[in-house]
Amino acid sequence: MPSPPKKVDLSFLNGPLPKKIMKDPVWACKKLFGIKPWERQAEIIRAPFTHRRTEVHTGHAVGKTCSLCMIPVLWLLSKYPSYVIITSSDWTSLRGVIFSGMRHYLRQSNIMGDFYEPLVDEWSPAGRSHKWGVIGISPDKVERAQGKHGEAGTLLIIDEYSFMEYTISTPLMANLTSSRDVALVVGNPLRASGPFADATRS
Repeated sequence: MPSPPKKVDLSFLNGPLPKKIMKDPVWACKKLFGIKPWERQAEIIRAPFTHRRTEVHTGHAVGKTCSLCMIPVLWLLSKYPSYVIITSSDWTSLRGVIFSGMRHYLRQSNIMGDFYEPLVDEWSPAGRSHKWGVIGISPDKVERAQGKHGEAGTLLIIDEYSFMEYTISTPLMANLTSSRDVALVVGNPLRASGPFADATRS
């Protein structure tokens, strides 16, 4: 485990930035990351900040991966202390692409100065004692999500939701107990049964 930085700059939490991100996360992508999301991306990025639960249908070239890298960073920068819990049936992609992308965008924002380097599947930018960070959950270890409740809310992101079974999705959804908790589930509706299919029909 890397050593914690001597000082992490959290002064932005007392300024206007968190409220600006919550009000307009698409603006924040332009301001912080230098990225102008196109229409479909913008819909995905706004969803966790405007709805408690959102099902996103994806396909090729919709900007899903880029969006899922930016959303956890925007959530952390606008809500303290809070957690992002993220899982995917494609665990290799989650570890190798999403976590790498999150690190890139947080550094791109140049908000916090130095911070913890993300571990393979858990990332606490200011150190674990702050109870503020991103936790990657392998589909066979959903119990790791238990007890991870952020005072300012918990965002649950499930990628490739169409391939998830109820034995995985149900415990994760049950962890969202506060009115501040949000779920964003993303998938290509290829299966006629399962949690994603049922959610899109409800």
